[in-house]
Amino acid sequence: MKALVLHGAGSSPEAVSWLYEPIKEFGYEVYVPKYESLEEIIEKYSREKYDLYAGFSLGGAASLILSSFHEAPVIAVGAPADRLLQARWLSIHEERSPQREIYMSLVKSLGGEPYQNPMAYVKTSVLYYIEKIRGPVLLIQGSEDPIVRPFHSIILEDFLRKLGVRVERIVIEGMRHAPAGHHRGVIREVIFRFLGSLGRTK
Repeated sequence: MKALVLHGAGSSPEAVSWLYEPIKEFGYEVYVPKYESLEEIIEKYSREKYDLYAGFSLGGAASLILSSFHEAPVIAVGAPADRLLQARWLSIHEERSPQREIYMSLVKSLGGEPYQNPMAYVKTSVLYYIEKIRGPVLLIQGSEDPIVRPFHSIILEDFLRKLGVRVERIVIEGMRHAPAGHHRGVIREVIFRFLGSLGRTK
């Protein structure tokens, strides 16, 4: 069984060891590529099928989008549902804040602000692909996430349920965008339970 695991924007494979290690421990052959943009990862991996897609933040969005090309389970942690909504939230923060810096990076990668190039945001949003996602889907969200607000996971859960997709949303109390050390055991347990529910044994 092969799993594709994707890191967040501007990050690295090593930064998501807390995500890929439980999947590997469960018995999957794990691939964790380095990438620069969502468009790059979609172009490169939409043609190749994996048995599981998993990702954090932008990688979580990418994992959901890639699963729309190939019916496969997904684990998405802190994934934005819609990039226009995400951009709006990030843009209202003060200069030099982490949110504002992420916003400026988003503007650069998508060729302008949302009002200048809205379709670039729309067409790289999970909601643009959501009708083709078949799941099952595990959404993991920090209750205190200052980057991707928890309503994104609620939107994803609501749409997926409406479409008849099996989806589970887990909110980890006190977790911000990325898990702290003491959250990793909880995430491991949640991942193991989800993978076990797919009918596969460790």
